[in-house]
Amino acid sequence: MGTILKFRNISKVFFRKETHPMTFNFIYDSISNKKKKFSALDNINLDIEEGEIFGLIGQNGAGKTTLLRILSQIIIPDSGKIFFKNKNIFSYKKSKYNIVPSDMAIFDLFDARMTLKFYAEIYNKKITNENIIEILKKVTLNDVSSLPINRYSTGMIQKLKFAKIIMLDPKIILFDEPTSALDIVASDMTRKNIKELKKQNKTVIVTSHDMKEIANICDRVGIIDKGKIIKIGKINDIIKETKSKKFEEAYLKLISK
Repeated sequence: MGTILKFRNISKVFFRKETHPMTFNFIYDSISNKKKKFSALDNINLDIEEGEIFGLIGQNGAGKTTLLRILSQIIIPDSGKIFFKNKNIFSYKKSKYNIVPSDMAIFDLFDARMTLKFYAEIYNKKITNENIIEILKKVTLNDVSSLPINRYSTGMIQKLKFAKIIMLDPKIILFDEPTSALDIVASDMTRKNIKELKKQNKTVIVTSHDMKEIANICDRVGIIDKGKIIKIGKINDIIKETKSKKFEEAYLKLISK
């Protein structure tokens, strides 16, 4: 189907405040405002194919979430460009391009219908009350749609996130650690829903530090370590190339080089 996303030379630097426990306050005050440069992403180049589930795997702090935040236009890279179907995404208005994070702000006093209307307005999506009812039926939330979200279980929240995706109908969906803090039932539901999106020809990008989860749902993976992508490919190919028995072993070999 071709390449839908191209990351070219994406870099992002953050500055962390250095603090030093010192006995004398005047010494502490004189150095506490120093900032240490931290490279979150370093010259990332990556192609994502249309209709695939692509996994970004790495340890906490490796750069996975930063990359998704840049793709979501929550933060801007210091250098580089991202092309969606050969158009620079930073030339789009946020509500106009076809990339949507699965995460959503949860307003405790909102019900499901109010939440979907809120996101429809953010993304400039025309939607009727009848459309919303049909979508909530698809995710089996219509019977509880008038309940405030603070009474929802984690599984119900996952269903509402997928209702948002159905409503917005994006080309690309982003999942950042999608099963983190979920119970077994909600985790299994999330994985099944991600696979279902692929059947609908959606492109999905998933970040995780859970190698078994990535191996279970992804067509290809990118291993990211210290802000750099060190390997891209199909999991079985990576296992063979590194002469490993399992993906976990291959991953450890690659990040220890």
